[in-house]
Amino acid sequence: MPKSEGPLLDPLDLLDGLTLDELVAKRTSGLMQPKMAEKIEKATRKEFPEGIPAFGADALRFTIAALATHGRDIKFDLGRAEGYKNFCNKLWNATRFVLMNTDGASFSGVPQPKTDAERWILARLDKTAAEAAEHFTAYRFDLLTQCLYEFAWNAYCDWFVELAKPALQGEDRAAADSTRHTLLYVLERLLSLLHPLIPFVTDELWQQIAPKLGIAETTVMLRPYPRAGEAHAEGAGDFAQAEGDVEWLKAMVSALRKVRSELNVKPSDQVSLLLAKGDGSDRERAARFDASLKFLTKLDRIEFVEDAASAPPAAPAVVGELTLLVPLPADKLDAERVRLD
Repeated sequence: MPKSEGPLLDPLDLLDGLTLDELVAKRTSGLMQPKMAEKIEKATRKEFPEGIPAFGADALRFTIAALATHGRDIKFDLGRAEGYKNFCNKLWNATRFVLMNTDGASFSGVPQPKTDAERWILARLDKTAAEAAEHFTAYRFDLLTQCLYEFAWNAYCDWFVELAKPALQGEDRAAADSTRHTLLYVLERLLSLLHPLIPFVTDELWQQIAPKLGIAETTVMLRPYPRAGEAHAEGAGDFAQAEGDVEWLKAMVSALRKVRSELNVKPSDQVSLLLAKGDGSDRERAARFDASLKFLTKLDRIEFVEDAASAPPAAPAVVGELTLLVPLPADKLDAERVRLD
């Protein structure tokens, strides 16, 4: 990235940020063709009207890894750097949630999961560790960042944090303690997986998690890198079955939240859910996840009906062979007809 060739991005400016005037001065000084200064200044002011924001070392490092395909050239995008800065913030906020919900708790070893949500996230951790090993071996750092980002943001920070709340706030003490252990264990392993890519924020967060797990190492750099199979505790139940069940629960929650959004139902308002069709496994899962569905989607009741056609006017959704019906109050019925038209 030779400075004499024209206006290029300096990685140090991406770390610390730069005002517009500072950026213009830097780009128009020391040029091999001074007559280009005016043109460069005009282009710079148009492309960076607010200058360059500070992304930090971790976000920049993750961005470059994500763009490291097998081609020779990359098209650097500041939007990607901003997105990965938000990713680091997501990790920070998830760690705060875990610390708040494990205050005074301490555990050791691999969790013995009591809930399907725990078995699901441990199975996902196992698969992610296996994928990471393959991508390191193949030097595909772009695929490595993709699989770790997906696991961290979607599986852990979004879904598992949500699925953990019913157990944490429930009356089953064993399930709550087991969930706290799994939250800490998977987060520690996640920070270890991410450490080569975003070393600073992961070690900072790891220092707060490690004491709760009785870990002797003084830094995440000294921890063994996660390997496939290490998260499977003996006698912990059927992980494959839990994966299928939790994916069903996720599909149900997503479908119901979409219906609530389309009907403009307030987050605090409870609604009813009628279920039609489906098979035996749908009925079994609906009964097993009754409390979780009610907690996560604000339902006051869940009932099966023999025929969807005989149900009262309702907003529908479909999950597999199962039909979901959310009965419409009188004031919503006309509005829903208009929306569907």
